[in-house]
Amino acid sequence: MVSEASTTTAIYRVGADIGGTFTDVVLIGSDGTLATRKVSSTPESFGRAVIRGVDELLTERGIDRDALDALAHASTVATNAILEQKGAVTALVTTEGFRDVLEMRRLRIPVLYDLQYRKPAPLAPRRLRLEVSERIGPGGAVWKPLDEESVVKAARELRRAGVQSVAVAFLHSYANPVHEHRAAEILRQHLPDGVFIVCSTDVLPEIREYERTSTAVVSAYIGPTVEDYLARLQGEMRATGIGAPLQIMQSNGGVMSLEGVRRKPAAIVESGPAAGVIACARLAEALGIANAISFDMGGTTAKSAMIEDGKPSMTTEYEVGAGINLSSKLVKGGGYPIKLPFIDVSEIGSGGGSIVAIDETGALKVGPASAGAAPGPVCYGAGGEQPTFTDAVLTLGYLNQSSLAGGAVRLDAQRSFAVFEDKVARPLGLSRDDAAFGVFTIAAATMTRAVKAVTTYRGRDPRDFVLVAFGGNGPVAAAAVARALSIRTVLIPPAPGVFSALGILMSKVEHEFSASPFRSVRGMTDDAFEASVASVEAKALADMAEEGHRPDEVTLSRQAELRYSGQAYELSVPFEPGESLAAIAARFRAEHRKTYGHGSEADDVDLVTIRVYARVDAVGETWDYAKVAESVSFVSGGREARRRAYFGPDAGYQDTPVIGRGGLTPEWRVGPLIVEEYDSTCVVPPGARAPRCAAQHRDPDFRDGPGMSDQPTFDPITFEVIKNALAATADEMALIVMRSAYSPVVRDTMDYSTALCDRDGKLIAQGLTLAVQLGSFPDSMRILMADHAASAKPGDVFLYNDPYGSGGQHLPDFYIVKPIFHEGGIEGWACTMAHHCDVGGIAPGSIAIHATEVLQEGLCLPIVKLYEAGVPNEMLFSIIAKNTRMPVQLLGDIRAQLAACTVGERGYLDLLKRYGRDRLCAYLGALHDQAEQVMRSIIAAIPDGTYRFEDWVDGVGEHPQPIRIAVEVVVRGDSISIDFTGTSKQVPAAINCPVAMVNSSTYCAIRCLTNLDIPNCEGYMRPVSIHAPRGTVLNPEHPAACGARGVMGYRVFDAIMGALADVIPDKAIAASEGGPTLFAIGGRHAGRPFVLTEVMVGTWGARSMLDGVEGISNPAANLSNNPVELIEAELPLEIVQYSFVEDSGGPGLRRGGLAFRREYRLLSDEAVCTLRSDRRDHPPYGIAGAQPGGPSSNVMNPGTEREILLPTMPMAAITLKRGDVVRHTSAGGGGFGPAFEREPELVQEDVLDGKVSIAAARQHYGVVIDPANRTLDRAATAERRRQMLAAAE
Repeated sequence: MVSEASTTTAIYRVGADIGGTFTDVVLIGSDGTLATRKVSSTPESFGRAVIRGVDELLTERGIDRDALDALAHASTVATNAILEQKGAVTALVTTEGFRDVLEMRRLRIPVLYDLQYRKPAPLAPRRLRLEVSERIGPGGAVWKPLDEESVVKAARELRRAGVQSVAVAFLHSYANPVHEHRAAEILRQHLPDGVFIVCSTDVLPEIREYERTSTAVVSAYIGPTVEDYLARLQGEMRATGIGAPLQIMQSNGGVMSLEGVRRKPAAIVESGPAAGVIACARLAEALGIANAISFDMGGTTAKSAMIEDGKPSMTTEYEVGAGINLSSKLVKGGGYPIKLPFIDVSEIGSGGGSIVAIDETGALKVGPASAGAAPGPVCYGAGGEQPTFTDAVLTLGYLNQSSLAGGAVRLDAQRSFAVFEDKVARPLGLSRDDAAFGVFTIAAATMTRAVKAVTTYRGRDPRDFVLVAFGGNGPVAAAAVARALSIRTVLIPPAPGVFSALGILMSKVEHEFSASPFRSVRGMTDDAFEASVASVEAKALADMAEEGHRPDEVTLSRQAELRYSGQAYELSVPFEPGESLAAIAARFRAEHRKTYGHGSEADDVDLVTIRVYARVDAVGETWDYAKVAESVSFVSGGREARRRAYFGPDAGYQDTPVIGRGGLTPEWRVGPLIVEEYDSTCVVPPGARAPRCAAQHRDPDFRDGPGMSDQPTFDPITFEVIKNALAATADEMALIVMRSAYSPVVRDTMDYSTALCDRDGKLIAQGLTLAVQLGSFPDSMRILMADHAASAKPGDVFLYNDPYGSGGQHLPDFYIVKPIFHEGGIEGWACTMAHHCDVGGIAPGSIAIHATEVLQEGLCLPIVKLYEAGVPNEMLFSIIAKNTRMPVQLLGDIRAQLAACTVGERGYLDLLKRYGRDRLCAYLGALHDQAEQVMRSIIAAIPDGTYRFEDWVDGVGEHPQPIRIAVEVVVRGDSISIDFTGTSKQVPAAINCPVAMVNSSTYCAIRCLTNLDIPNCEGYMRPVSIHAPRGTVLNPEHPAACGARGVMGYRVFDAIMGALADVIPDKAIAASEGGPTLFAIGGRHAGRPFVLTEVMVGTWGARSMLDGVEGISNPAANLSNNPVELIEAELPLEIVQYSFVEDSGGPGLRRGGLAFRREYRLLSDEAVCTLRSDRRDHPPYGIAGAQPGGPSSNVMNPGTEREILLPTMPMAAITLKRGDVVRHTSAGGGGFGPAFEREPELVQEDVLDGKVSIAAARQHYGVVIDPANRTLDRAATAERRRQMLAAAE
């Protein structure tokens, strides 16, 4: 499309946005001129399509190439290099003892209950991760000088390996980069010219070793690829006579020069989505709208971002290659983290190509699988056979029935009609149009999660925002999304289909600079703060000057990232030059209350990071949106037509006007109405109104949907919407806890759970935190309902932790539960449970293996009211504070739980108001029924029979007696019973496991036998019966100690897997590391108490088709690890090493995951610690003929004359003195299948990566590796295996 002719005095800029199918090119003039061009993308050389589109536009408009002021574009080159694993051969040089930080990650995975999970391969393989001797402390002091010879040795090895890129990442380099910079200098001296070298502190000078290392490795991995692409693109520009500067869109919404990209290539990852948000912000600014939500729906995904006070919301949490990115999502670990500023874009797998399917449970699903551009939707006639969202809206009559994009894409509506009838409507028992409308409704409900992730998850109400919809499909679904969120105003911008390309032109040259003081605000003077800010600003101005920008052209803005002392997640607040730290801290406290719903005036605040943004406005950047809109309307007018469209069972079929954008007038026009443009279609449903303004403004008069509360009938569409809304609310609760908790065991390890229960106290949704906590609420809720529900009042909040009288699990787990009142009665419950850092007792951390009674383990609370009618029970708060070594952390975590309950209450009330009490209850009943049905189908697939297994816990103390876990699994039809008769009696130690966790572990094990989408509600528990005899370690009687009960709970999971391994080996998993090791240490340092509770996991057993996994949370846990740098910065401890252990994975056809080793050195005068580990005497079993994993061990002062082998579970607290070291080595995962059947090539790969030694390869696998060059000796291997087979027979 083209505007009226341009003038030679206008200033022109070109923006290009590369997509998988088309490259959108937009030319814009300062006089409002707008011209667009869609050209086919050229994957073999993406820049070629950009040059072609630019050349065609300039030629068509008669614009001289010298008049072009800039060419800016968003590139997918960096992202594609990661997604396709086609980056440089990359090495990592790091601190001795920490080569595996990159592969350990944060342990968590993005899915639960999936025993076939595949972990992303590290971008720098283990064989190219080399260690050097050096150590910087958290304050920047040199603990150990850099051994330059070790760097030279590493360089020689990397040269032989032919690496193309190297990342250098040392511990605490953010505090002092001297070692990194010197190591890089040595590497440059000894590696070939052209090897790309990046220091972590140069790309991210901030605390947290994994995130900084990952960001540096990503930069190194994509650096050469990006550099080569930009050089070729610039050469092609110059060859066609385009001399304008080339600017590249960043993920933070700014553009940067080629030199800037070369310095920080990771800054351009995912730059495309940022462009649309910038366009949205500029449009909102032009129209005087302060708060807006961008909604960009394309062919594969729907993306959303928040613009508040005219500025896009930012984040430094992003994972590239993680698939769908839900902003600030709870469950991470699916991709490669980049901790750089990104516009906070939330992404959902719902787009035009999203495939519609009915899953095995009978539920209708829309996405995330996509038909893509090829074959595409069925209506494209290009071979697609699966119905998609596009086919649905075509069936409904929303799209032109013959073509799109001005006739460029021909459509076959009859194909869509037929496939919907056959594959969706008939199986669901619905009419074709009702089925299509159901797809539209589910997709809209799914997309609301993207919007909620950037609003309600951040404490913002979406009703206070304007929804700005663009992309090829955004205007189609915008009204439905707005209705679901009660957003009253929607804007459709000019040229919505190419709006992102337009946004590139609205971006400013921008760079971000940071420093990480990591200081308490109370302990830092304003002068010291100003000096730190000045240092960052000086760096910013110097780098901008290198790019040719004078200081008077550069605008600086400042952000401080702060948190309450003890928290792990910061909030960012702006500040002005000369502003005091006290004022900045006050602004943080206000933002914390706004975002999380709680805060403290008394608690210390930490300044973690200072950020300075340097911006340069583009020359002539005064684009007239009114002229742009008029030019678009001028070419998208046309005569009015009419089309029959279906708007659901209430509104029915409507004879709907179809007009071009130019057909709108300033007067309101009432829907239904369809506005067709060259690049998109806008649906204005009944009940909405649309006028024309500078950007096309729609004001839907949405309240509740018509008749929403009084429809008695059940339909599968509403069922899916309600189910997803419950799950989203439970996850939102969990996110609030994670981001605002104080103690490491909650904020980092994530040992907590959140849930919603119905009016009867039955579980209806649970957050995706700990898999093993599946059944953590039902037992306690039954007691609460029986004893307290009748007397509960609005504003009440209950608290309890009693493992015997209240259904709890152990004393550190505080349950906080809030009744949800609606129309005078209780209609639901918001529930949280969190493991608190210390609740008193005889040992720091309240986990004393040597406790013999629960009375020794800390504060025990029956069900009591923490709040009554909205009034806090100050006496109870005081009692809690007086019975803990860490009152600030404990009370801070309680506030986080309370905030989560408020979020759960709000989300559940929204559902009650929307659907009504009776209708919602009917759907909740259906939810339980569906979960039961699916669980029964899982059980029915297991052959009938009785299956037995026994496993052994090592026992406690210096002379442990093994503790038996016996299980009998009986399968009869579609029901299953689990009986633990024969299990050892309860013991006088703290490892007894209350039955609530036994139930949870059992449900988790059965749930893990399938990848079906089962609602996390009590319905799935109905076909499962569990019996644990009273008085045993799996159902102890009062007053048995139970603080360390987890070792038994996780063993229940292993025992059930062992019982079923022979009958369903393709679904079971060999034993993992034995569950979390618990290490608690506490004392006093610098006049203040300290406590660290570490819950350490890291290993999976093997699966029938897959190796076990190292550097991952136990399959029943999904816990996370504590960052080494945070531990050392906050506590008097040094982590000496954190790494994998060679030869520790159980040998088998599929190898078990490797064990991990974590070593602590005390830096204070004295402390005491307690340990709970296992699997030393009874290592993790292998299955199907495989060998067990390596055993665990606990050693004090290893390698010295004072070395002591500690018990797996010592029956006394261990006193440590300054300099003492405690080393824990976990068990490795068991293998699967005979080891000598493993492919020799896989064994060789393990040897090259240092996971299996040459000796173990020969001994266990029968694979002979030449030690000189580590090549595979096939003849010797064949002979060795022949001998092994003969010996086995």
